[in-house]
Amino acid sequence: MNILVPFDFSEQAQNALHVAHSLAQKTQSKIILFHVIEPIMAQSGTHPEFRVDTSQEEYFNRMVEATRVNLDNVANSAQNDGVKVEAVVEIGSFLRAVKAYATKENDIRLIVSGTAGSKGLEEFLVGTNTEKMVRHLTCPVLTIPDKVEDFKTGSVLFATNLSDEQLIPLNRLQQLQELWGNHIHLLFVNTPNDFLSSKEIEKRKEEFLRKSGIQNYTFHEYSDHTEEIGIIHAGNDLDVDMIVIPTHQRRGLWHFLLGSIAEGVVNHSEKPVLTVNMKLMQELN
Repeated sequence: MNILVPFDFSEQAQNALHVAHSLAQKTQSKIILFHVIEPIMAQSGTHPEFRVDTSQEEYFNRMVEATRVNLDNVANSAQNDGVKVEAVVEIGSFLRAVKAYATKENDIRLIVSGTAGSKGLEEFLVGTNTEKMVRHLTCPVLTIPDKVEDFKTGSVLFATNLSDEQLIPLNRLQQLQELWGNHIHLLFVNTPNDFLSSKEIEKRKEEFLRKSGIQNYTFHEYSDHTEEIGIIHAGNDLDVDMIVIPTHQRRGLWHFLLGSIAEGVVNHSEKPVLTVNMKLMQELN
């Protein structure tokens, strides 16, 4: 099992590496430090003013080599307590590169990524690389917003709409529960746009709990303006170690119109957030 850590030498990347190291120790996994360099876009048929001359190519090649050396140094420094760390440098688009590498063939089971979040127009138009991974990758993504000195999984918040399709990711979390011995906080957020009466919630909750067979849990119902706000409020109120969100990974027009609860929580939560692709969970089941 390999844990991939996108690494750009920032403080956020260092935070992610620290958490990945802790997880690698517990699961006997190898860490892949992954850095992507955007290439100089130049084709021989473009306008002469936009061509890359020999000196620019040499500079780019030196930059790539220097990056490999620096990443190797980070990897070597992180190789302690029995944890193996490998450095990988790719050239190209970040999303395409990480999507191509985070495959079953490379045995990538988890991506741990630091995030500083984005706000305002940047969030609406561009988003962060972490958000893009949450949106496009099938591999689970664990986002780390701040430095975590002692990463724990004793208290986990699982956000659910109480539908049958979320039973599979909850079952996977229960399997981890046996390993980690954590307590699961099940959270249902009641919103004005999808309002349910108390009787409707109780009926769906009882059916969901019966089918899941979950143990060592507490059920919470929050009423809030949106699911995203409710999840963030609950995570802070309950002081959980981690938030888990199953995601549909909306894309294109649907994503533009409806957004993504998972991406919103990743971008604004002060807690580590694990997003799990429900489509992938159904295929693995």
